[in-house]
Order: sequence, then C-alpha cells, then structure tokens
Amino acid sequence: MAVDRRANTCTLKFKDDQGSQRLFTLSSGLQTVDAFTESLDSQPRDQQYLKAPYDPGCQCGRPHSLENSLMVSVDGACRRSGTPVAHAAIGVFFRSGSPYNQTAIYLGGEVKHTKQRAELYAGIKALEIVEDLLYGPEMADLEALDDLELVVIKTDSEYLVKGITERINIWNSNGWLNTRGLPLANADLFRRLDDLVEELKEDGITVKFLQVRRDLNAEVGEFANSAFNGIRWECR
Repeated sequence: MAVDRRANTCTLKFKDDQGSQRLFTLSSGLQTVDAFTESLDSQPRDQQYLKAPYDPGCQCGRPHSLENSLMVSVDGACRRSGTPVAHAAIGVFFRSGSPYNQTAIYLGGEVKHTKQRAELYAGIKALEIVEDLLYGPEMADLEALDDLELVVIKTDSEYLVKGITERINIWNSNGWLNTRGLPLANADLFRRLDDLVEELKEDGITVKFLQVRRDLNAEVGEFANSAFNGIRWECR
C-alpha cells in the first residue's frame, strides 16, 4: 500500500478479483454521497482525471483509490425521444476542469434517438477517448496511463450496465435476439461497446462498469444536458 501525502489518501493496486468479470461494485462505506464525494475530492488536485475509489476496510482512516486505474463518468440525455426529430446528448467526464471532458449532440435522422441509445453513445465515446489518450497521435501525458490496468465507466444507467455485464454473453450466443426472439434493440451500439472492451482487454486493460444512484452521477448529468444549450427547437 502506498500513501499519497499530497492528497492524504492511500493507493492500492487493482486486482481483478471482484465478482462479475465486467461489474465494478462499491463497498457499503462508499455508497453515500458524502463518503463517495470525499473519496474523489481527496485525490491530488493537479490530476486531470480520477482514479477508481476503493474501500478495503483499512484502519488508517484515509480514503483509498486504485492507483493503476482510471474512472470516467458518463451520462446520456434525449429530447423528443423516439421521434424523427429526437436529439440525443452525451457527457463524458474525467474530472471538473479536465481537458478530456467531452459533450456531443446527436441530431435527428434515420436513427430515432432514445435515452437508452444516448446512454450507450456515452459509454462508447468514453472508451474511444481512452483509446485516443493511449494510442492516438497526441497521446496524453497522464501518469495514470503509464501502468493502466483498469478503466471504470461510472453511470446511473441500469440498462447500460446490465446489458454489457450480464446479458452480453447471451446476446452473443443467440444471434442478438431479445427474449421474444426478435432482433435486439440497440444491438449495433452494444456490439460496438463490447468490441471496445475486448480491444482494451487484449492490451491488458480491464474495463468494468459501475452503476451508481443518480445523485452520485449528477455532475456528468448536468454536463450532458448542457450540450442542448443553444439548440433551436422547432414545433412540429
């Protein structure tokens, strides 16, 4: 165990021994807003990213994080969901003030955007950004990337998390059909997300998904909705 005295926090090495292969869970000690926020605020202020928080039950009294990890918060929003003029927006959030934070807007078109698709767009974009930081022409000079072994995607979307952690193997084996034997909605996006997880896995980086309550994801939710600012809505 290492202690980062600048941040008054302990750091631990990630070990892939947490239950479901793709599911990241918070211990009970981190499931309140105050405890979770403290665990993030205790990390070095000069970091442009956050590490995954962890509570091993240590008696030192300090918040803990996984030193070889990166946690990215995501959220998706949709206006006029499911209609031809639906607009979807996403937020990908590394930390307040980080240059790697991104919002994006998806305008209406052939694909009818929905809240569920927006959540998946956000998860996909987060992993695409991570890959760009790792392998792109302007690779980021981030300490976290030197020995990165874990990426945690934090979201309040049960649809995203259950789909990519529990149901994905069923869909892969049954030809991407739902429980009624019909083509699965949003299969294109789940396939893309699954591909990104597997690409990073080939490079020794585990991707896990953390589902939190909405109040633990509020900052990125506001960030995603800010993408709608300035859009002129037409009555139809």
